[in-house]
Amino acid sequence: MHQWLIIWQLLTSAMFFIPIPSSGQTVAVASGSQKSRVDRLFRVRNSRLKQGIYIARVQDGKVIYKSQESELFSPASVTKLVTSAALLHYFGPTFRFKTKIGHSGSFTNGILKGNLIIEGDGDPSFVSETLWGVVADLKHMGLKEVSGNILINNSIFSGSIRDEIRNEGKNASNHAYDAPVTAFGVNFNTLAIAIFPGSRVGEKTRVELDPYPIGGVLIDNRIKTSRSNSRASYRVSRVSLAGGKSKIVLSGRIPLGYPLQKIYRSVNDPVLTSGEIFRRFLKEQGIVVKGTVTETTAHAEHTLLTVPSKPIETIIRDLNIHSNNFIADVMVKRLGAQDLSKNYSAINSQGSYENGMKAITKFLSKDVGINTAFVLENGSGLTSQNRLSAEQVSKLLIYMAKRWDLFPEFLASLPTSGKTGTLEKRFQSAATTSLQGHIRAKTGTLTDPYTVSSLAGYVNHPKHGILAFTIIQNGKLGQRQPGILDLQESQEIGLLGVTRYL
Repeated sequence: MHQWLIIWQLLTSAMFFIPIPSSGQTVAVASGSQKSRVDRLFRVRNSRLKQGIYIARVQDGKVIYKSQESELFSPASVTKLVTSAALLHYFGPTFRFKTKIGHSGSFTNGILKGNLIIEGDGDPSFVSETLWGVVADLKHMGLKEVSGNILINNSIFSGSIRDEIRNEGKNASNHAYDAPVTAFGVNFNTLAIAIFPGSRVGEKTRVELDPYPIGGVLIDNRIKTSRSNSRASYRVSRVSLAGGKSKIVLSGRIPLGYPLQKIYRSVNDPVLTSGEIFRRFLKEQGIVVKGTVTETTAHAEHTLLTVPSKPIETIIRDLNIHSNNFIADVMVKRLGAQDLSKNYSAINSQGSYENGMKAITKFLSKDVGINTAFVLENGSGLTSQNRLSAEQVSKLLIYMAKRWDLFPEFLASLPTSGKTGTLEKRFQSAATTSLQGHIRAKTGTLTDPYTVSSLAGYVNHPKHGILAFTIIQNGKLGQRQPGILDLQESQEIGLLGVTRYL
Protein backbone atom coordinates (compact mmCIF):
# COMPACT_ATOMS: atom_id res chain seq x y z
CA MET A 1 0.00 0.00 0.00
CA HIS A 2 1.26 3.47 -0.81
CA GLN A 3 2.51 5.33 2.27
CA TRP A 4 0.25 8.31 1.56
CA LEU A 5 -2.77 6.02 1.43
CA ILE A 6 -1.94 4.54 4.84
CA ILE A 7 -1.64 8.06 6.31
CA TRP A 8 -4.86 9.17 4.65
CA GLN A 9 -6.77 6.17 5.99
CA LEU A 10 -5.51 6.82 9.51
CA LEU A 11 -6.40 10.50 9.36
CA THR A 12 -9.88 9.87 8.01
CA SER A 13 -10.80 6.64 9.76
CA ALA A 14 -13.18 8.43 12.12
CA MET A 15 -15.05 9.92 9.19
CA PHE A 16 -15.17 6.80 7.05
CA PHE A 17 -15.51 3.85 9.44
CA ILE A 18 -18.87 2.19 8.99
CA PRO A 19 -20.23 0.29 12.01
CA ILE A 20 -21.66 -3.10 11.13
CA PRO A 21 -25.36 -3.25 12.04
CA SER A 22 -26.16 -5.85 14.71
CA SER A 23 -27.45 -8.77 12.69
CA GLY A 24 -25.28 -11.68 13.75
CA GLN A 25 -23.27 -11.43 10.53
CA THR A 26 -19.48 -11.41 10.61
CA VAL A 27 -17.19 -10.00 7.98
CA ALA A 28 -15.41 -12.82 6.23
CA VAL A 29 -14.28 -13.80 2.77
CA ALA A 30 -17.33 -13.52 0.53
CA SER A 31 -18.99 -16.80 -0.31
CA GLY A 32 -21.23 -17.42 -3.30
CA SER A 33 -24.29 -17.13 -1.09
CA GLN A 34 -23.09 -13.79 0.28
CA LYS A 35 -22.65 -12.40 -3.22
CA SER A 36 -26.11 -13.69 -4.14
CA ARG A 37 -27.48 -11.84 -1.14
CA VAL A 38 -25.91 -8.61 -2.35
CA ASP A 39 -27.25 -9.33 -5.86
CA ARG A 40 -30.75 -9.39 -4.42
CA LEU A 41 -30.20 -6.11 -2.53
CA PHE A 42 -29.14 -4.31 -5.70
CA ARG A 43 -32.08 -5.72 -7.63
CA VAL A 44 -35.02 -3.45 -8.47
CA ARG A 45 -38.51 -4.82 -8.95
CA ASN A 46 -38.62 -3.78 -12.58
CA SER A 47 -37.65 -6.00 -15.49
CA ARG A 48 -37.26 -2.94 -17.67
CA LEU A 49 -34.08 -1.88 -15.87
CA LYS A 50 -30.45 -2.19 -16.96
CA GLN A 51 -27.65 -1.53 -14.47
CA GLY A 52 -23.89 -1.73 -14.29
CA ILE A 53 -21.99 -2.00 -10.99
CA TYR A 54 -18.27 -2.07 -10.29
CA ILE A 55 -16.77 -1.92 -6.78
CA ALA A 56 -13.03 -2.28 -6.25
CA ARG A 57 -10.39 -1.59 -3.62
CA VAL A 58 -8.46 1.62 -4.13
CA GLN A 59 -5.36 -0.01 -2.60
CA ASP A 60 -4.77 -2.63 -5.31
CA GLY A 61 -7.75 -2.55 -7.66
CA LYS A 62 -9.09 -5.89 -6.42
CA VAL A 63 -12.72 -6.27 -7.50
CA ILE A 64 -15.14 -6.72 -4.59
CA TYR A 65 -18.36 -6.81 -6.59
CA LYS A 66 -19.35 -6.37 -10.23
CA SER A 67 -22.37 -6.80 -12.46
CA GLN A 68 -22.61 -5.85 -16.15
CA GLU A 69 -19.57 -3.73 -15.37
CA SER A 70 -18.32 -3.33 -18.96
CA GLU A 71 -21.66 -2.44 -20.57
CA LEU A 72 -22.01 1.19 -21.60
CA PHE A 73 -24.80 3.18 -19.94
CA SER A 74 -25.90 6.81 -19.73
CA PRO A 75 -24.28 8.07 -16.48
CA ALA A 76 -26.12 11.43 -16.27
CA SER A 77 -24.33 13.84 -13.88
CA VAL A 78 -21.79 11.23 -12.79
CA THR A 79 -20.12 12.58 -15.96
CA LYS A 80 -19.09 15.54 -13.80
CA LEU A 81 -16.55 13.27 -12.07
CA VAL A 82 -14.68 13.04 -15.36
CA THR A 83 -14.97 16.78 -16.00
CA SER A 84 -13.78 17.80 -12.54
CA ALA A 85 -10.90 15.30 -12.62
CA ALA A 86 -9.79 16.69 -16.00
CA LEU A 87 -9.96 20.26 -14.67
CA LEU A 88 -7.72 19.36 -11.75
CA HIS A 89 -5.34 17.50 -14.05
CA TYR A 90 -4.96 20.27 -16.62
CA PHE A 91 -5.19 23.40 -14.46
CA GLY A 92 -4.22 22.25 -10.96
CA PRO A 93 -6.15 23.01 -7.74
CA THR A 94 -4.98 26.62 -7.30
CA PHE A 95 -5.48 27.96 -10.85
CA ARG A 96 -7.73 31.03 -11.15
CA PHE A 97 -9.40 32.58 -14.18
CA LYS A 98 -9.10 36.35 -14.59
CA THR A 99 -11.85 38.72 -15.69
CA LYS A 100 -10.49 42.06 -16.87
CA ILE A 101 -12.28 45.37 -16.36
CA GLY A 102 -10.88 48.13 -18.54
CA HIS A 103 -11.79 50.98 -20.84
CA SER A 104 -11.18 52.83 -24.07
CA GLY A 105 -10.63 56.59 -24.23
CA SER A 106 -9.57 58.63 -21.20
CA PHE A 107 -10.31 58.51 -17.49
CA THR A 108 -9.81 61.84 -15.72
CA ASN A 109 -11.52 63.60 -12.82
CA GLY A 110 -13.87 60.67 -12.32
CA ILE A 111 -15.21 60.80 -15.90
CA LEU A 112 -14.53 57.88 -18.22
CA LYS A 113 -14.76 59.39 -21.71
CA GLY A 114 -15.08 56.12 -23.57
CA ASN A 115 -16.46 52.64 -23.09
CA LEU A 116 -16.25 50.40 -20.04
CA ILE A 117 -15.03 47.03 -21.34
CA ILE A 118 -15.43 43.68 -19.57
CA GLU A 119 -13.29 40.82 -20.92
CA GLY A 120 -14.55 37.40 -19.85
CA ASP A 121 -12.12 34.59 -19.08
CA GLY A 122 -14.59 31.82 -18.34
CA ASP A 123 -15.02 32.47 -14.63
CA PRO A 124 -18.15 30.49 -13.59
CA SER A 125 -17.96 31.88 -10.05
CA PHE A 126 -18.63 35.54 -10.91
CA VAL A 127 -21.66 36.34 -8.71
CA SER A 128 -23.32 39.36 -7.10
CA GLU A 129 -20.83 39.38 -4.23
CA THR A 130 -17.94 39.50 -6.72
CA LEU A 131 -19.59 42.31 -8.66
CA TRP A 132 -20.26 44.29 -5.48
CA GLY A 133 -16.52 44.21 -4.72
CA VAL A 134 -15.61 45.20 -8.30
CA VAL A 135 -17.95 48.20 -8.28
CA ALA A 136 -16.76 49.25 -4.82
CA ASP A 137 -13.18 49.24 -6.12
CA LEU A 138 -14.18 51.30 -9.17
CA LYS A 139 -15.75 53.83 -6.82
CA HIS A 140 -12.57 53.86 -4.72
CA MET A 141 -10.69 54.65 -7.94
CA GLY A 142 -12.86 57.75 -8.32
CA LEU A 143 -15.17 56.58 -11.12
CA LYS A 144 -18.34 58.70 -11.27
CA GLU A 145 -19.53 58.51 -14.86
CA VAL A 146 -19.10 56.44 -18.03
CA SER A 147 -19.90 58.56 -21.08
CA GLY A 148 -19.91 55.59 -23.44
CA ASN A 149 -21.25 52.03 -23.39
CA ILE A 150 -20.75 48.87 -21.40
CA LEU A 151 -19.03 46.46 -23.80
CA ILE A 152 -18.76 42.75 -23.01
CA ASN A 153 -16.08 40.64 -24.70
CA ASN A 154 -16.88 36.92 -24.73
CA SER A 155 -14.58 36.14 -27.65
CA ILE A 156 -12.45 33.60 -25.75
CA PHE A 157 -15.41 31.24 -26.34
CA SER A 158 -16.52 30.25 -29.82
CA GLY A 159 -19.59 28.55 -31.22
CA SER A 160 -23.09 28.39 -29.76
CA ILE A 161 -23.87 29.75 -26.30
CA ARG A 162 -26.03 26.66 -25.74
CA ASP A 163 -24.90 23.06 -25.81
CA GLU A 164 -27.34 21.46 -28.23
CA ILE A 165 -26.25 18.00 -27.07
CA ARG A 166 -28.16 18.70 -23.87
CA ASN A 167 -31.58 17.10 -23.67
CA GLU A 168 -33.20 20.56 -23.57
CA GLY A 169 -30.47 22.58 -25.25
CA LYS A 170 -32.21 22.93 -28.62
CA ASN A 171 -35.30 24.28 -26.92
CA ALA A 172 -33.36 26.96 -25.00
CA SER A 173 -35.48 26.25 -21.93
CA ASN A 174 -35.92 28.79 -19.14
CA HIS A 175 -34.82 26.33 -16.45
CA ALA A 176 -31.92 27.58 -14.33
CA TYR A 177 -29.97 24.38 -15.08
CA ASP A 178 -30.18 25.16 -18.82
CA ALA A 179 -28.57 28.62 -18.75
CA PRO A 180 -26.61 29.93 -21.77
CA VAL A 181 -22.84 29.62 -21.57
CA THR A 182 -20.60 32.67 -21.94
CA ALA A 183 -17.07 33.69 -20.96
CA PHE A 184 -18.54 36.46 -18.81
CA GLY A 185 -21.76 35.79 -16.94
CA VAL A 186 -23.17 36.97 -13.62
CA ASN A 187 -24.89 34.59 -11.19
CA PHE A 188 -24.54 31.57 -13.49
CA ASN A 189 -26.51 33.45 -16.18
CA THR A 190 -29.67 33.09 -14.15
CA LEU A 191 -32.21 35.47 -12.64
CA ALA A 192 -33.32 35.15 -9.02
CA ILE A 193 -36.97 36.08 -8.42
CA ALA A 194 -38.00 36.75 -4.80
CA ILE A 195 -41.66 36.06 -3.93
CA PHE A 196 -43.42 36.97 -0.68
CA PRO A 197 -47.16 37.01 0.17
CA GLY A 198 -49.12 40.23 0.60
CA SER A 199 -50.51 41.41 3.92
CA ARG A 200 -54.14 40.50 3.16
CA VAL A 201 -56.03 37.77 1.32
CA GLY A 202 -56.59 38.76 -2.30
CA GLU A 203 -53.60 41.08 -2.54
CA LYS A 204 -50.92 40.48 -5.12
CA THR A 205 -47.75 38.95 -3.76
CA ARG A 206 -44.56 40.96 -3.55
CA VAL A 207 -42.26 40.02 -6.45
CA GLU A 208 -38.79 41.47 -7.04
CA LEU A 209 -35.61 40.55 -8.84
CA ASP A 210 -32.76 39.76 -6.46
CA PRO A 211 -30.76 41.80 -5.64
CA TYR A 212 -32.03 44.70 -7.81
CA PRO A 213 -34.46 45.30 -10.68
CA ILE A 214 -32.59 45.65 -13.97
CA GLY A 215 -33.24 46.99 -17.45
CA GLY A 216 -34.50 44.53 -20.04
CA VAL A 217 -36.38 42.28 -17.58
CA LEU A 218 -40.09 42.94 -17.05
CA ILE A 219 -42.23 41.47 -14.26
CA ASP A 220 -45.79 40.30 -14.94
CA ASN A 221 -47.06 39.28 -11.50
CA ARG A 222 -50.45 37.56 -11.24
CA ILE A 223 -49.88 35.63 -8.00
CA LYS A 224 -52.52 36.34 -5.35
CA THR A 225 -52.29 35.96 -1.58
CA SER A 226 -54.61 33.23 -0.28
CA ARG A 227 -55.82 32.10 3.16
CA SER A 228 -53.14 30.94 5.60
CA ASN A 229 -54.49 27.40 5.69
CA SER A 230 -54.49 27.03 1.89
CA ARG A 231 -51.82 25.31 -0.18
CA ALA A 232 -49.26 27.24 -2.24
CA SER A 233 -49.64 26.70 -5.96
CA TYR A 234 -47.82 28.96 -8.38
CA ARG A 235 -45.90 28.99 -11.63
CA VAL A 236 -42.95 31.11 -12.76
CA SER A 237 -41.75 31.26 -16.36
CA ARG A 238 -39.40 33.44 -18.37
CA VAL A 239 -40.66 34.60 -21.77
CA SER A 240 -38.19 35.83 -24.41
CA LEU A 241 -38.94 39.21 -25.97
CA ALA A 242 -37.41 41.12 -28.89
CA GLY A 243 -34.05 42.79 -28.52
CA GLY A 244 -32.80 40.32 -25.92
CA LYS A 245 -35.34 41.47 -23.36
CA SER A 246 -37.45 39.07 -21.32
CA LYS A 247 -40.55 38.95 -19.15
CA ILE A 248 -41.03 36.98 -15.95
CA VAL A 249 -44.63 35.76 -15.81
CA LEU A 250 -45.96 34.59 -12.43
CA SER A 251 -49.37 33.11 -11.69
CA GLY A 252 -51.11 31.18 -8.93
CA ARG A 253 -51.52 31.69 -5.20
CA ILE A 254 -49.40 31.81 -2.03
CA PRO A 255 -50.95 31.71 1.48
CA LEU A 256 -50.54 34.34 4.17
CA GLY A 257 -47.46 33.68 6.31
CA TYR A 258 -45.71 31.66 3.59
CA PRO A 259 -41.91 32.03 3.78
CA LEU A 260 -39.94 34.03 1.23
CA GLN A 261 -39.27 32.00 -1.90
CA LYS A 262 -36.48 32.47 -4.44
CA ILE A 263 -37.07 31.00 -7.87
CA TYR A 264 -34.33 30.85 -10.50
CA ARG A 265 -34.71 31.07 -14.27
CA SER A 266 -32.11 31.20 -17.04
CA VAL A 267 -31.53 34.51 -18.80
CA ASN A 268 -32.62 35.16 -22.36
CA ASP A 269 -29.70 37.31 -23.56
CA PRO A 270 -26.62 36.81 -21.34
CA VAL A 271 -24.79 39.85 -22.77
CA LEU A 272 -27.66 42.26 -22.20
CA THR A 273 -28.56 40.85 -18.79
CA SER A 274 -24.99 40.72 -17.43
CA GLY A 275 -24.35 44.26 -18.66
CA GLU A 276 -27.58 45.56 -17.14
CA ILE A 277 -26.76 43.91 -13.81
CA PHE A 278 -23.34 45.59 -13.95
CA ARG A 279 -25.01 48.93 -14.76
CA ARG A 280 -27.41 48.58 -11.81
CA PHE A 281 -24.62 47.80 -9.36
CA LEU A 282 -22.77 50.90 -10.62
CA LYS A 283 -25.92 52.96 -10.15
CA GLU A 284 -26.24 51.79 -6.55
CA GLN A 285 -22.79 53.28 -5.95
CA GLY A 286 -23.71 56.55 -7.65
CA ILE A 287 -21.86 55.78 -10.89
CA VAL A 288 -23.80 56.70 -14.05
CA VAL A 289 -23.48 54.91 -17.40
CA LYS A 290 -24.91 57.01 -20.23
CA GLY A 291 -24.63 54.49 -23.04
CA THR A 292 -26.07 51.05 -23.76
CA VAL A 293 -24.94 47.45 -23.32
CA THR A 294 -23.52 45.57 -26.29
CA GLU A 295 -21.09 42.81 -27.22
CA THR A 296 -17.61 43.41 -28.61
CA THR A 297 -14.49 41.59 -29.70
CA ALA A 298 -12.33 44.62 -28.90
CA HIS A 299 -9.90 44.57 -26.00
CA ALA A 300 -9.54 47.37 -23.48
CA GLU A 301 -6.90 50.01 -24.14
CA HIS A 302 -6.40 50.46 -20.40
CA THR A 303 -6.95 47.93 -17.58
CA LEU A 304 -8.62 49.13 -14.40
CA LEU A 305 -9.04 45.84 -12.53
CA THR A 306 -8.17 42.19 -12.90
CA VAL A 307 -10.66 40.04 -11.01
CA PRO A 308 -9.52 36.51 -10.09
CA SER A 309 -12.02 33.67 -9.89
CA LYS A 310 -12.27 31.18 -7.09
CA PRO A 311 -9.52 28.54 -7.39
CA ILE A 312 -10.27 25.37 -9.37
CA GLU A 313 -10.54 23.36 -6.13
CA THR A 314 -13.46 25.57 -5.03
CA ILE A 315 -15.02 25.65 -8.49
CA ILE A 316 -15.18 21.84 -8.71
CA ARG A 317 -16.62 21.73 -5.19
CA ASP A 318 -19.47 23.99 -6.34
CA LEU A 319 -19.72 21.89 -9.51
CA ASN A 320 -20.10 18.55 -7.75
CA ILE A 321 -21.78 19.40 -4.45
CA HIS A 322 -24.63 21.17 -6.26
CA SER A 323 -24.30 19.35 -9.61
CA ASN A 324 -24.13 22.72 -11.37
CA ASN A 325 -24.52 22.28 -15.14
CA PHE A 326 -23.55 25.88 -15.95
CA ILE A 327 -20.18 25.44 -14.26
CA ALA A 328 -19.57 22.18 -16.12
CA ASP A 329 -20.37 23.69 -19.52
CA VAL A 330 -18.32 26.84 -18.93
CA MET A 331 -15.37 24.72 -17.82
CA VAL A 332 -15.60 22.49 -20.90
CA LYS A 333 -15.38 25.54 -23.14
CA ARG A 334 -12.57 26.99 -21.03
CA LEU A 335 -10.58 23.78 -21.42
CA GLY A 336 -11.10 24.16 -25.16
CA ALA A 337 -9.48 27.61 -25.02
CA GLN A 338 -6.21 26.26 -23.60
CA ASP A 339 -3.16 25.22 -25.60
CA LEU A 340 -2.92 21.73 -24.09
CA SER A 341 -0.21 20.59 -26.48
CA LYS A 342 2.48 22.70 -24.81
CA ASN A 343 1.38 24.26 -21.55
CA TYR A 344 -1.80 25.12 -19.77
CA SER A 345 -1.33 28.87 -19.51
CA ALA A 346 -1.62 29.80 -23.19
CA ILE A 347 -4.90 30.62 -24.91
CA ASN A 348 -5.59 29.35 -28.43
CA SER A 349 -8.91 31.25 -28.77
CA GLN A 350 -10.92 28.16 -29.64
CA GLY A 351 -13.03 27.77 -26.54
CA SER A 352 -15.60 25.46 -28.08
CA TYR A 353 -17.51 22.51 -26.67
CA GLU A 354 -15.83 20.30 -29.25
CA ASN A 355 -12.27 21.25 -28.24
CA GLY A 356 -13.08 21.02 -24.56
CA MET A 357 -14.49 17.52 -24.91
CA LYS A 358 -11.43 16.50 -26.92
CA ALA A 359 -9.27 17.54 -23.95
CA ILE A 360 -11.42 15.56 -21.51
CA THR A 361 -11.44 12.50 -23.77
CA LYS A 362 -7.65 12.72 -24.10
CA PHE A 363 -7.29 12.80 -20.32
CA LEU A 364 -9.53 9.77 -19.86
CA SER A 365 -7.76 7.75 -22.54
CA LYS A 366 -4.11 8.77 -22.18
CA ASP A 367 -3.75 9.63 -18.50
CA VAL A 368 -6.35 7.47 -16.77
CA GLY A 369 -5.66 4.64 -19.19
CA ILE A 370 -9.20 3.81 -20.30
CA ASN A 371 -8.60 1.80 -23.45
CA THR A 372 -12.13 0.53 -24.00
CA ALA A 373 -14.77 2.38 -26.00
CA PHE A 374 -16.82 5.16 -24.43
CA VAL A 375 -18.84 8.16 -25.63
CA LEU A 376 -18.55 11.66 -24.12
CA GLU A 377 -20.59 14.33 -25.87
CA ASN A 378 -20.78 16.89 -23.05
CA GLY A 379 -19.28 17.51 -19.64
CA SER A 380 -22.35 18.13 -17.50
CA GLY A 381 -24.15 14.83 -18.12
CA LEU A 382 -27.37 16.64 -18.99
CA THR A 383 -27.77 14.36 -22.00
CA SER A 384 -28.65 10.74 -22.62
CA GLN A 385 -25.97 10.49 -25.32
CA ASN A 386 -22.97 10.09 -22.99
CA ARG A 387 -21.95 6.45 -22.53
CA LEU A 388 -19.64 5.13 -19.81
CA SER A 389 -19.34 1.78 -18.10
CA ALA A 390 -19.33 1.29 -14.34
CA GLU A 391 -15.82 -0.18 -14.62
CA GLN A 392 -14.52 2.88 -16.47
CA VAL A 393 -15.88 5.30 -13.87
CA SER A 394 -14.46 3.25 -10.98
CA LYS A 395 -11.08 3.13 -12.71
CA LEU A 396 -11.16 6.93 -12.90
CA LEU A 397 -11.92 7.05 -9.16
CA ILE A 398 -9.00 4.71 -8.41
CA TYR A 399 -6.70 6.78 -10.63
CA MET A 400 -7.65 10.00 -8.82
CA ALA A 401 -7.13 8.35 -5.41
CA LYS A 402 -3.52 7.72 -6.43
CA ARG A 403 -2.98 11.34 -7.50
CA TRP A 404 -1.96 12.74 -4.12
CA ASP A 405 -1.36 16.12 -5.78
CA LEU A 406 -5.07 16.25 -6.71
CA PHE A 407 -6.98 13.73 -4.60
CA PRO A 408 -7.67 15.79 -1.45
CA GLU A 409 -9.39 18.46 -3.54
CA PHE A 410 -11.19 15.87 -5.68
CA LEU A 411 -12.52 14.04 -2.63
CA ALA A 412 -13.58 17.28 -0.93
CA SER A 413 -15.68 18.19 -3.98
CA LEU A 414 -17.99 15.20 -3.54
CA PRO A 415 -21.25 15.34 -1.55
CA THR A 416 -21.36 13.51 1.79
CA SER A 417 -24.05 10.89 2.33
CA GLY A 418 -26.96 12.24 4.35
CA LYS A 419 -25.13 15.53 4.96
CA THR A 420 -24.38 17.76 1.97
CA GLY A 421 -25.35 18.67 -1.57
CA THR A 422 -27.22 16.18 -3.70
CA LEU A 423 -26.73 13.49 -1.02
CA GLU A 424 -28.16 15.55 1.83
CA LYS A 425 -31.53 13.80 1.71
CA ARG A 426 -30.19 10.37 0.83
CA PHE A 427 -29.53 7.43 3.21
CA GLN A 428 -32.41 8.49 5.45
CA SER A 429 -34.13 5.11 5.93
CA ALA A 430 -33.71 3.23 9.20
CA ALA A 431 -31.77 0.53 7.34
CA THR A 432 -29.18 2.87 5.82
CA THR A 433 -28.61 5.66 8.38
CA SER A 434 -25.40 3.90 9.45
CA LEU A 435 -23.95 4.99 6.10
CA GLN A 436 -24.62 8.69 6.72
CA GLY A 437 -21.40 10.69 6.64
CA HIS A 438 -19.38 7.69 5.44
CA ILE A 439 -19.78 7.96 1.67
CA ARG A 440 -18.43 10.66 -0.64
CA ALA A 441 -20.06 10.34 -4.04
CA LYS A 442 -21.57 12.04 -7.09
CA THR A 443 -25.17 11.46 -8.08
CA GLY A 444 -26.74 11.44 -11.53
CA THR A 445 -30.39 11.70 -12.55
CA LEU A 446 -32.29 11.99 -15.84
CA THR A 447 -35.93 11.33 -16.64
CA ASP A 448 -35.99 11.87 -20.41
CA PRO A 449 -36.01 10.00 -22.77
CA TYR A 450 -35.65 7.26 -20.13
CA THR A 451 -34.89 7.12 -16.43
CA VAL A 452 -31.26 7.34 -15.33
CA SER A 453 -30.05 7.09 -11.75
CA SER A 454 -26.37 6.74 -10.90
CA LEU A 455 -24.08 6.99 -7.89
CA ALA A 456 -20.28 6.83 -7.89
CA GLY A 457 -17.61 7.64 -5.34
CA TYR A 458 -15.81 6.27 -2.27
CA VAL A 459 -16.72 4.35 0.86
CA ASN A 460 -14.45 2.83 3.51
CA HIS A 461 -15.15 -0.88 3.99
CA PRO A 462 -14.46 -2.34 7.46
CA LYS A 463 -12.46 -5.18 5.90
CA HIS A 464 -11.22 -4.01 2.50
CA GLY A 465 -10.42 -0.38 3.26
CA ILE A 466 -11.32 2.36 0.81
CA LEU A 467 -13.52 1.21 -2.06
CA ALA A 468 -14.25 2.99 -5.32
CA PHE A 469 -17.77 2.19 -6.41
CA THR A 470 -19.98 2.97 -9.41
CA ILE A 471 -23.66 2.14 -9.86
CA ILE A 472 -25.33 3.21 -13.13
CA GLN A 473 -28.99 2.36 -13.70
CA ASN A 474 -30.92 3.00 -16.94
CA GLY A 475 -34.51 2.35 -17.88
CA LYS A 476 -35.20 0.85 -21.28
CA LEU A 477 -36.23 3.18 -24.09
CA GLY A 478 -39.88 2.99 -25.08
CA GLN A 479 -40.94 0.98 -22.02
CA ARG A 480 -42.45 1.84 -18.66
CA GLN A 481 -39.72 3.51 -16.62
CA PRO A 482 -38.59 2.53 -13.11
CA GLY A 483 -39.09 5.11 -10.37
CA ILE A 484 -36.14 7.26 -9.31
CA LEU A 485 -36.81 6.65 -5.60
CA ASP A 486 -36.84 2.88 -6.15
CA LEU A 487 -33.49 3.07 -7.92
CA GLN A 488 -31.95 5.23 -5.20
CA GLU A 489 -33.20 2.86 -2.52
CA SER A 490 -31.58 -0.10 -4.29
CA GLN A 491 -28.27 1.79 -4.49
CA GLU A 492 -28.31 2.55 -0.78
CA ILE A 493 -29.42 -0.91 0.37
CA GLY A 494 -26.95 -2.52 -2.03
CA LEU A 495 -24.03 -0.50 -0.69
CA LEU A 496 -25.06 -1.41 2.85
CA GLY A 497 -25.03 -5.05 1.81
CA VAL A 498 -21.53 -4.70 0.36
CA THR A 499 -20.22 -3.36 3.69
CA ARG A 500 -21.96 -6.11 5.65
CA TYR A 501 -21.58 -9.26 3.59
CA LEU A 502 -18.57 -8.96 1.25
